[in-house]
Amino acid sequence: MNRKKIVLCVTLLVLAVIAVFLAIRARQLAFASYSDGSTTVKAVFDNKKDTVTFTHESTGKVMLPIAISASGARYANADESIVFWEHQGEATIFKDDATVFQGRIQNTAAKKALSASTWVWEQTIMNDDSVIVPQRTNAFTLKFSTDGRVSGTTDCNSFSGSYEAWSDGAISFSPFASTLMFCEGSQESQFVSAVSDSDRYLMDDAGNLVLLIKFDSGQVHFRRQ
Repeated sequence: MNRKKIVLCVTLLVLAVIAVFLAIRARQLAFASYSDGSTTVKAVFDNKKDTVTFTHESTGKVMLPIAISASGARYANADESIVFWEHQGEATIFKDDATVFQGRIQNTAAKKALSASTWVWEQTIMNDDSVIVPQRTNAFTLKFSTDGRVSGTTDCNSFSGSYEAWSDGAISFSPFASTLMFCEGSQESQFVSAVSDSDRYLMDDAGNLVLLIKFDSGQVHFRRQ
């Protein structure tokens, strides 16, 4: 066997060992990101060592061993001053018995569905059956991105902020930043308030976006641009 063949065989053997190691490592570790709408916590679960490692502003980076739990997966340090509890896709972090974070697991599929199009406001139907329609066609839009940013236009200004969306249809928005032009008779306030007050979303039979305003107050209907 010549030198080149030996080098090739050794290289292939090393690559095979690395592939096996990575496969075992992938089964050992699980990664998850949780968000409360403004803060994201990334957690690494080590299934072999039964630990979770995460970073939060109130705790810094910590690794906690698994602890006794009646339900879900609970991790805690020796004196239980820091506790990480995961249950049905929701993570809660306690520090000195106070809740410092509570968020749901992020869902990239939900964000991909929302970011697939620019959404144009068609109407808002309130629970008293009143209907608000835009006076300027195509002026009011909403655009999501997969990195958690959202932006929009109105009949007067543009605005932007951040959002979180989950596969169960929940959605939340951060406070929006907006340009400050004044426009007489603008419907901007009605539109932006309805969007920011929405906490659920769905796609109708035609594949168009509907935002559901909190407390069943109404529905904001969009069509794809």
